[in-house]
Amino acid sequence: MRAAIPLLLVACACADAASPVRRLPRLRADGARIVDEAGREVRLRGVNLGGWMFHETWITLAGQTGHGALLEAARAPGLEDPVLAAMREAGPDCGDDPAITKVCPGSGDAWEARLRPLLGKAVGEARATALLDGLAARPAMCDDSDLALRRVLSARFGDDGRDALLDAFQRAWMTEADVAWIAAPGMNVVRVPIGYRSLMRGPDSERPAALDWNPLALERLSDLLRDRPEVAAYSLLAEPYGAPDAAARDRMYDRLVKAIRARGDDHVLVIHDGFRGMKTLPVPADVGWDGVAYSTHLFEWTAADLAAYRILFDALYGPAFEEAQPLHGVPYYIGSFSTFLDAEWAYEAAAFLVGWMEARGLSWSLRTYKRLDDPLSARVFGWSTSWGLRGRLSGAFRRPDPHADGFDALRAAFEAYRDLDVRPNEALLAVVKVSP
Repeated sequence: MRAAIPLLLVACACADAASPVRRLPRLRADGARIVDEAGREVRLRGVNLGGWMFHETWITLAGQTGHGALLEAARAPGLEDPVLAAMREAGPDCGDDPAITKVCPGSGDAWEARLRPLLGKAVGEARATALLDGLAARPAMCDDSDLALRRVLSARFGDDGRDALLDAFQRAWMTEADVAWIAAPGMNVVRVPIGYRSLMRGPDSERPAALDWNPLALERLSDLLRDRPEVAAYSLLAEPYGAPDAAARDRMYDRLVKAIRARGDDHVLVIHDGFRGMKTLPVPADVGWDGVAYSTHLFEWTAADLAAYRILFDALYGPAFEEAQPLHGVPYYIGSFSTFLDAEWAYEAAAFLVGWMEARGLSWSLRTYKRLDDPLSARVFGWSTSWGLRGRLSGAFRRPDPHADGFDALRAAFEAYRDLDVRPNEALLAVVKVSP
């Protein structure tokens, strides 16, 4: 595994009455099914371990959103109430990405521009300017990339310090107790997003010239497996939508598939469509791929009610999948899905979506297992989400500040994630709980 680690790893764990985690046999692709060594079908149902080996700060709340940093700056001079009122009047906004506004609702240039005149009226122009200018020294850190966090940690503590701090976080964010918690409701798979930067030491680079493996990251993956063989599949690329076209996407996959097979590795290999549609993926036999499963991720940012979900999946995705899968002759796996809104209709949509996948024999994994729902977003904007199967913070939470905390304070804050009381979203858990 250490010689050819894929971008994403899918590992498995099962529950039984005697032990919270037991062995899952080696899996393979057999036509449109995933099967065990005896040829029995194994449907993978589980969760993503988001935020762990790819540290997305919108999941972990390491660092502040713009509205959080502004509210903290307003506290000392006694301006918290008028600043809070101005932010509520401005409302949530953080750019053009429809996904980010759901998790980082008060950040970005557009939001600050809308807020500035309201803040001026609330606290005076001079104070408004000082508060907003202060954000430049402490940029918002609510991102779906790990790069901003890693750069701040490297600049302040060096690359080795960065890696030590992230290792402290990784040891705390996922523990054996978490794996047992996931297995208890009957789920049998965890999908592990891994940022390539997490796997390497030294300066972060867009195009690393050499592979200097980070032994701390490899130890964390080894910890997840407890020296056991339960690796269900390698998911080779997360969401390769940056490819200029489907042909370029498939050329990269061809290199990866053939390199892994040349090493004698026969694990199932998960191929993502890059959001170009399952029909754009090649027939595996035509390109010499064996033992593969095809995948996509299902997030419908614009759907506003259950009826919209039903139309999309019954009229669009259903016929497309039913046309493509017989041609491909491989298992289909929905690697990530979420309806993400904390609303009754969204939970109904999630239940519909799970039923839709089950009816078609699809394996699936929810995004994501644990995501701290931001108490400041709830306070300022009345905004909560359903991204996390466990996401409801109870009790105190000291938010790490990568810009200002010293090394020891940051390490203590990261280690404290182990003991956070992060309660389940019961409505979402009811949707994905697997019946015996």
